Amino acid sequence: MGNLIISRGTGRMLGVIKDGKTLEFSIVNTDRGDFCLQLFYQGETRKNKKIVLKEDFLIGNIYSVRVEFPATVDTNKVEYQYLWNKKPVKDPYARKVIGRERWGNPLKSTCRYGISADEFDWKEDKKPNIPFDDLIMYQLHVRGYTKHKSSKVQYPGTFCGLMEKIPYMKELGINGILALPIYDFEECIPQREELGTLFAKNKEAETSNNQVPRYLKNPIADKKYGSLPEDQIVKEELSPKLNYWGYGASAAYFAPKASYAATTAETELKELVYRCHKAGIEFYMDVFFPAGTNQTYIRDFFRYWILEYHVDGFRFNENVVERNYMIQDPVINSVKLFTTTWNNMPEENRYQTQGTLSMLPKRKTSAEMNEGFQQTMRRFLKSDEGMISDFLYRFVYNPVDYGIINFMANANGFTMTDMVSYDVRHNEENGENDQDGTEYNYSWNCGAEGVTRKRSINRLREQQLRNAWVMLLLSQGTPMILAGDEFGRTKLGNNNSYCQDNKVSWLNWKHSDRDLRQLEYVKKLIAFRKNHPIFHKKTQFRNSDYLICGMPDISYHGKELWKPDFSVYSRSIALYLCGEYAQKPDGSREDDLYLIYHMFWESDTYALPEPKEGYHWVCKVITGQSSLDHVAQDDIIDGQSVLMQPRSIAVLALEKM
Repeated sequence: MGNLIISRGTGRMLGVIKDGKTLEFSIVNTDRGDFCLQLFYQGETRKNKKIVLKEDFLIGNIYSVRVEFPATVDTNKVEYQYLWNKKPVKDPYARKVIGRERWGNPLKSTCRYGISADEFDWKEDKKPNIPFDDLIMYQLHVRGYTKHKSSKVQYPGTFCGLMEKIPYMKELGINGILALPIYDFEECIPQREELGTLFAKNKEAETSNNQVPRYLKNPIADKKYGSLPEDQIVKEELSPKLNYWGYGASAAYFAPKASYAATTAETELKELVYRCHKAGIEFYMDVFFPAGTNQTYIRDFFRYWILEYHVDGFRFNENVVERNYMIQDPVINSVKLFTTTWNNMPEENRYQTQGTLSMLPKRKTSAEMNEGFQQTMRRFLKSDEGMISDFLYRFVYNPVDYGIINFMANANGFTMTDMVSYDVRHNEENGENDQDGTEYNYSWNCGAEGVTRKRSINRLREQQLRNAWVMLLLSQGTPMILAGDEFGRTKLGNNNSYCQDNKVSWLNWKHSDRDLRQLEYVKKLIAFRKNHPIFHKKTQFRNSDYLICGMPDISYHGKELWKPDFSVYSRSIALYLCGEYAQKPDGSREDDLYLIYHMFWESDTYALPEPKEGYHWVCKVITGQSSLDHVAQDDIIDGQSVLMQPRSIAVLALEKM
């Protein structure tokens, strides 16, 4: 490295600051002892320079040292490590981890770090700042989204691969991506050796050692399992189990995941965010903090990713993060924050001011991940009794103070296709004897468990999925789609695929005719939602005539007008959405819309409100039909009534004749 000029640093930022040929290293250490910084050059195994960190480098409890390198040294290739009493210690603010460039490669040590790449040219990057009521979210796993060979991207499983799919996502209609952890987590989870069994659910998956997960190979015989075939008895190798999702593992929270990059992770991720913004798509990070994580560290994490990577928001675990502390920060409260609940936020924290300047934004920046929506809608979908009131609550739920994120499926649980294909979880390949994952899936297999050739069951499943899409996309709040659900993604009944880095978790982009029908349906339903602002109002329905126009904003009906059935046995409800309470994008009055949710298993007839003179009811959506292009009006509308087929939904608009 040549002669280095070493001096005391400023301690103004933890981690490493690069300034031309000068690097400033800063780390907190309250324990006194033999503490030193070792410098290496890229690829070198022996140390090139050892700097003993004495009290001369202390600023409070921060050791900070400036190192000026000769002009011939490329500081991007400098690597470093801290030793305390001759043992490697982690730098929690490290921007780059050495040795994690290859996915699934277990490390003996994770305490050697690199220097973040040079400044990225953001040009005139502008965050989309999309209001919650206009947002369509999309949850995905960066590796799994394009890892399958059918994705046909140049660099599968990477940020680059995801960039290639931006046009697809834009065409689909989404404008917000929620990515599972993309900071540099440790994906290899050491496991204790223990015996287990693989349970084959069908002949295709039976007893083949090739289908045993990689970390469960080396079948052996054992007296305890003597009655089982040898190839059904396995022992875990010393190679660790994979933490595919990225939650709960040792992590370098300030470093983008190197194995998700085809080139340099820092530059590639910034380019991804930049291209998303250019396409009008926001980019959010999913993050999990272990219990006891320092709140200042969490605050620094949020600020760093917002300022350095232009991230638009975060989903985090509120059992660790002090939400009300975070939202006081003027940088953090400028982006979207997603967590399980916001409805118990103290009133004084919502509108607190300092002098004459507001500390908190007046627009919605916080949102609740509404798991209750998933549970209620799934139960209503499969015709559970006593669900009408709960359904209506979830349909209109749209508070003033915070956003609501609705979903029918997320990464942890059944996909939407599996929701209508399996009654119970099938997590055998996770290696935990099918004891992991929730037992409460609120699913119904429509008559057969898993894949079937019975046409009647497959037709019913397709219709149930169309029902589910209408429930999700035409309810108030912000809908979130689990990536791949739009074209029938399945995980073969696995509702806890945290360790499945294979075709169970990867999206298969080779579509059947059925997949393509569903994809087209979802695209057009998203467009239908966007074209009708009454489905994504800024304020919640009141069920009152507050405009004094002769109709409430929303009213409830049954088979007869103004007679909704809220009994425990009821599986149906009709909703009248009055167009006076919303405006279309061009400023014109919204259409009056009539929605009929008929989850009963027999056909029935529903009365229609009498249209005003010169208008008639036109059916826009009927889930009993597979397309939104050619809805056969005469098949369902007869004068002033609508014939509803079993387990179907209809959406009608009042239009001029």
